Amino acid sequence: MTEFVIVIPIILLFFFAMLQYFADVRASQLGNYAAYMAARVYAVNKSVDSSGAQDTALNAAAMVLGPIAAPAPGELSLGGLVPNIPILNTLMGNEAGKYFIGYGFARYGRFGMLGGSVSNNVTGNPQQVDTIINYPQPIFVPGLAAMWNLVTGDKIYSSMQPLAQGLSGAVQTYNKGMGEYEQAQVQAAGFGIKLPDLPTIFLPYINIQSKCSIGYANWQKYNDGPRLPPTGSDTDSTGTSTKGQDGQQSLQKSQQDQQNYQAAVSDAKKKCDAYCTAKSDLSAAHGRDDGIIAKGDTKDNPGYNDAVADLAKYQNAYDAANSANSAAQSKLASAKSAVEQDTGQSLNDMPCNCP
Repeated sequence: MTEFVIVIPIILLFFFAMLQYFADVRASQLGNYAAYMAARVYAVNKSVDSSGAQDTALNAAAMVLGPIAAPAPGELSLGGLVPNIPILNTLMGNEAGKYFIGYGFARYGRFGMLGGSVSNNVTGNPQQVDTIINYPQPIFVPGLAAMWNLVTGDKIYSSMQPLAQGLSGAVQTYNKGMGEYEQAQVQAAGFGIKLPDLPTIFLPYINIQSKCSIGYANWQKYNDGPRLPPTGSDTDSTGTSTKGQDGQQSLQKSQQDQQNYQAAVSDAKKKCDAYCTAKSDLSAAHGRDDGIIAKGDTKDNPGYNDAVADLAKYQNAYDAANSANSAAQSKLASAKSAVEQDTGQSLNDMPCNCP
């Protein structure tokens, strides 16, 4: 009997913790997909209507998280202060209703009063959209908090505080205060003082954080805005840009400039390698031949003519490689300038530096 009393709380803690862990993993998996969808939607909408891009990305994340974002058992009761809502129970009884409630609760609850967030920023060169989702996941499995407090000797709110970093808002401020009060209870117990337990109003939460980065290109620069549906004056069904053929020509030019730049980069690298090789060979030839040539064309210096010819050969090779490298660098500079003019972004210089 004694062994049973000692072991069963630990077994129950592991069992409850496994159930909670499964829910956390599911939230993490959907959170990763939600971050991808939010980043993709933000990247597309920012280039068309930047004023509504953030709200659209937030809606996209809430739609993905809808299947798991419905209120957990006891999450809306506020410690028994709020009675059961019959219509809510009815809606939660079918999948469509549960998803509808989950979407709304994710959009205005978890990304609202519960302190979650969806942040999007355009950074880097080339530019990319960086999305971070902070999703407040409740510790809701019945009995887990009680077993945690009993077995670990710690308190659930104070224990979860490091895992709630990144969440904000009034609810998280309350939970942080609960954690601090629990720590005060433990310290007071060391002096033989028993502080009363406070009523549990909100569940403890942890932050399930998800991140995604996705490439970003401003459509307004490349094609004067997105393509519109075809009109009666169009000869095909592909639609038209907001400025007709000028937009198409601008897009084709930017694509051709990009291809020219890639080709120029490849050619410049080859010419630079050849130049560095010729420079190294010439340096070796000077080390080999300069001493012989310095002795002059005399009877006692039979290698003079061979040394002069050898040095001239490597000098000619160096001059040709230097000329080709200069031409390749000039071509690269022109191609780089064209791409920068098309995109409005600066590209890194690629000088030819020999070791």
